[in-house]
Amino acid sequence: MMMLAFVAILFFALPIVTPHPHLHHHQQQHSRHGEHKHIYHHEHHKHKNYGSATFYYQEGAAGACGTIHDDGEHIVALDSDAYEGGAHCGKTILITDMKTGKTVPGVIADMCPGCDGPGSIDLSKSLFDNFAKAWDGTFPGMLGILN
Repeated sequence: MMMLAFVAILFFALPIVTPHPHLHHHQQQHSRHGEHKHIYHHEHHKHKNYGSATFYYQEGAAGACGTIHDDGEHIVALDSDAYEGGAHCGKTILITDMKTGKTVPGVIADMCPGCDGPGSIDLSKSLFDNFAKAWDGTFPGMLGILN
């Protein structure tokens, strides 16, 4: 009789101490869902990018959008993926420093083939100076939102 009671307790306790395959699968799905959510965010909300910013001098040269600007204008060059063949040329983008919350608008007028990955942008010197000094060279934690 005691052996039967022990087996009964073991039988009912086994599901508690054994990893449940459905729960483990759910955790994997949750993790994958998070990854898909990030991909969805990137693919369906291309107007919002996180990255870092560097600066460059216009020096009166036409950018990839074909317009000429001087260094005093607030001009933005997008990384080659975000540039999308010039689809955003002339649009306003709000540049935000994620640390301070400071936001300054700029106009997309160029492509930055050398930018450091998706979401990274190049700013005209005057726009960059709103966030960092030239000797800093770059500022991380930037958010760009197309209007």
